[in-house]
Parts: sequence; C-alpha cells; structure tokens
Amino acid sequence: MARGRTATVVGVWLVLNTMLSACTTTGTASIPASQAPGGAVEQRSASPKVLTVGVSKAFTTFDRLTGAAGGQSDAPVLTLVHDYLAFPDAAAVMHPGLATALPSVDDGTWRINADGTMDTTWKLRPNVHWQDGMPFTSADVMLAFRMATDRDFSPTSNAGVIKLMDSATAPDPLTFVVHWSKTTPDAVLAAGLDPMPKHLLEDTYTNNKQALINNALLSSGFVGLGPYRLARWDPGVEIQMDRYDDFYLGRPPLDSIILRVISDGNTRIANVLAGTLDVALPPTVDLETAQEIRQRWEGTGNQVVPQVTNRLRWIRPQFRPDTAQLKSGLTLRPVRQAFLQAINREELATTVSAGFAPVADSWFRSTDPVHAQIEASIPQYPFDRARAQQLLEQAGWARGSDGVLVHQPDGERFTARFSIRPTTGADKDGAIIGDAWKSLGADISLYFMPPEEADDRHVLSLQPFAQLSSNPGDNFTAVALIHSGSIASEANRWSGQNNQGYSNPQVDSFIDRLLLTIDPTERVALHRQLAQEALGDLAVLPLYFQTDPVFMLKGVRNVSTTTSGAAWDAFHWDKA
Repeated sequence: MARGRTATVVGVWLVLNTMLSACTTTGTASIPASQAPGGAVEQRSASPKVLTVGVSKAFTTFDRLTGAAGGQSDAPVLTLVHDYLAFPDAAAVMHPGLATALPSVDDGTWRINADGTMDTTWKLRPNVHWQDGMPFTSADVMLAFRMATDRDFSPTSNAGVIKLMDSATAPDPLTFVVHWSKTTPDAVLAAGLDPMPKHLLEDTYTNNKQALINNALLSSGFVGLGPYRLARWDPGVEIQMDRYDDFYLGRPPLDSIILRVISDGNTRIANVLAGTLDVALPPTVDLETAQEIRQRWEGTGNQVVPQVTNRLRWIRPQFRPDTAQLKSGLTLRPVRQAFLQAINREELATTVSAGFAPVADSWFRSTDPVHAQIEASIPQYPFDRARAQQLLEQAGWARGSDGVLVHQPDGERFTARFSIRPTTGADKDGAIIGDAWKSLGADISLYFMPPEEADDRHVLSLQPFAQLSSNPGDNFTAVALIHSGSIASEANRWSGQNNQGYSNPQVDSFIDRLLLTIDPTERVALHRQLAQEALGDLAVLPLYFQTDPVFMLKGVRNVSTTTSGAAWDAFHWDKA
C-alpha cells in the first residue's frame, strides 16, 4: 500500500473509531425500548423527523442574478428552499418545475422565426404560493428577467445564454414569453428566470437597486417557493429549513433539514458513523477508503452510493504538427487507436476508483438518455494489446534492438512526455497508462504539471505529446472543446479551450448545427453523427467518468444531488 494512501486511511479510521465508540453501526443510541423513560416507541413516533446533512462549504446567497459576491449554483439549499421553472436531474436531463411543461416546438410554445430569432413561452403552474402565502405569478418571473438582463448587474451563471434574451412579456399571471435575439437550444435551461418575490423586492430594485446586492432578503431572510423554508441561519456553521406545508406538490416528508458545514471530508464521514449526521455529501474521502467503509457497512443498512459525475477523465492528444513531439505519433489516427486499445480501461477504472467509476466510450454518461439512443453508433475500442501492436506496425513503427519503437524509414524513436494535469487520482491514472504504453515499446516519461501551468492555456497548448485531464462541464462543453473555433492561439491570447489544436470541418459542422437545432429528434441524429465522426477520428481518448460517493445512514431515502451539488429532487428526500 502506498505511503500517502496509508496515512489517509489511518487518519480516517482514527477519527471514525473515536466517534464510533459510543455508537452502533447505524449511529443510533442502543437503548432498549423497555428502558426508555416514558416509552421510547411513543417518544420516537412523536419526535420530529429531521435529516441532518454534512456539506463541504458554507452557503451565502440565493442571488444568481445580480452578481453578488459568493453567489453559488451548487449548494443543496438553493433547491430545498427555492424552486425554478425547470431543473436538471442527475443525468443533466431537464424537467419542468414551476412550469407545467418545458417549451416545445410541437405544442407551439417554442417558435423559431424566419429572421433567426425565436420565442419561448412558459406556462406556470396555478395555485403556487410563496412561503409567506403570497401567490406566485408571471410578474415574479418578470422581475427576475429585469434583474438578470440589467446591465448594472452581472449574473453568476449562464451569462452567455442570458445575453441572448432580447425582451419578455407577461400576458397573464400564468404565462411568460421570452423573445430571443438568436436561436439556441439552451432556452430550456430557464437561465436568468429564477423567480424573485416581486412583493418583497421590487420596491428596492426600482428605487435603490444596488441595495439588492448582499440584501438579507436574498440570504438569511429569503422567502422562497421550495418544499422547505428557512428557520435558522448560523453563517458558516449550519442552516435549518423547516417543512413548508403548502408546497405545490404536497406536504414534504421531513419536518426539518439541517445542512451542517464541515469542510473536512473525513470528519463528515466520522459524523455519519457517529450518528450526528444522516448524510455526508461529496467531496469526502478517496474512493479506496469509500470502498473500505462500504465493506465495513455490509449488512448494516448504511449506504455508500456512488454518484456518477460529468467529469470525464480523458486523454487529449497534441494535434499541432509544429508542436507535436513526434512527427508520426499521435497526430496519426492509427497510432491514437493503438494507444487507446493498449489501455485496459476496465482495469484502470476499477483500480483507480475501487470499482465505483464506469468506463466511458464517449462524452455521454451511460445514464444520459441520448447515450441509449446512439450507443449502437458509437465506435468502440476494446482493450486489445495485439491489435494495438498491429496498428503501430501498419503506421511504420517497429521495436528497435533496445525494445523501443522506431519509425521506418526515418528512424524516429518513440520517445515522448505524457503531461498529467493535477486532478484527484490523476497520478495513479498516469502511472497505469504510462505502463500500458511502455508495454508497446514507447519510451514514455510522465510530467506532473504544477497547478500554475495547468491553469495557463498557453502552457497547456504547448504540451508536446498528450495531456491527461478531466472535463468539468456537461456533454456540450466536452464537444465544444474540439471545435476548431475554440483553438487556443496567439491571435485569441490563448483563451480558446481547444488547447490540443484539433480541427475537423465535419465535426465543426455538427457542433454548429447542434447550437441551432431545437427539435429533439434532429438533435439526437446530430449527436449520433458527431459521435461517429469525432470518436471515429479519436479527437479525444475517453477513459472513464469520475464518481463522488454519498454516505448515508440506514433509512435515508432518495437523497441525490446533481453533479454540481444541487438537490434536484429535494421534495422526495426522506428518512425512516
């Protein structure tokens, strides 16, 4: 066992064992019902049902519209206390929330105009109330629109989408219409339309808009539309939210939810084991430690639930011929395929993630509905070292007398530096991948990039062979990184995200059409064509999707967050 990992595991168990000394495996005091004063069964049935959740960072504001410092889009409290026209689930699929349905071309609520503009109509649910009893109407969405598009403010998320909203109208209390300056499928995100309580905020916005920034009505005094309302706010420590009985979906199952800020992941898990937390949300411990805890919990009912994130671990080859370390290396497609098929990705994912992470065949997670529709068309590259060797031979590479690959007829030796960006687990990935490539006869050295270099797109663009990295965004962000219009260069001050220099006109065409296509069937067809072309060309070498484990005590049900941490299905959170 590696020394660093030993220290981590020992540190975790020292904390856990100390806190476990007075607890059962579920963290509930072991007092027989017959010994409990007054009858424990009766007391338990009458006691409030409280779910206590450990989170890694403090929440500061519900404001995502004015650019207030500390605005967050990844905290569970956002969707526990408030609600939105639409929301993404854990697979990034959009669902209607306060809206009766998502805008649709078929029902006429999404219209593309001849001049390239478009209009989307949101129909709102009737009989929805703010947590102070006031009715929710389209006027509350209009205030949100005004704030988000106000040039005096800077939205904290989806600013590019918000800029495309040209104007809006609220023809009746349950209808809101947006006119867009340009066609975009991102209208379904409802970006910039976070409902704002007009009856509480409009006067301040009209008369002293700057007073809205860091206003208590957008933090500790916020009145929302969600299943739980703020009851107690201890800044930086914890937030208590109590059930809102008049929530439009019905009475929420829990009496209260407490979000407790515990920055250290080991300590959060120790608190779960001690029974002072019901849930520890990520990030917590490394996956090997998570697997040990899962094994220790077998038979107890306690759960370690891996959440597949949208962070794709992949290899991005250098395509620039003037930068590439080898003239006949990864710039050649057969060599790229050989190097991918030399990696046992099943074994890699199992080794690095303790069996939690799924292997990736594309930038689509297996839980994404689009993946199921196009899976048969995604090129597959199973582990096959003999096939990899054959491909290298076809590309002119053969082992020299010292076992290192030499290219014929120019005599170029396969000596290359593999760059590893500093993300969790990347050091293990790099070592395993490097060994796989060395088995082919490649003379590979590993370069572990310091953080300052990994954040410098100019430096990233000059990595001579390939870089191991993780995609931090959604599916469309992943494919945008291979569009030639995003190539980082001196002309754009190295600001482009395509730092590998990949260029393919057909790939560009499919991505450009996806940017303008609304119809779901047409979009699936474009995704299929894009996957066939880009993955057929091996623009990137996908490895696996990273996971974040959630730790829950026995009886906790339906606690799930999105890859960014939002409690997308907060209404159904429950415990026995």
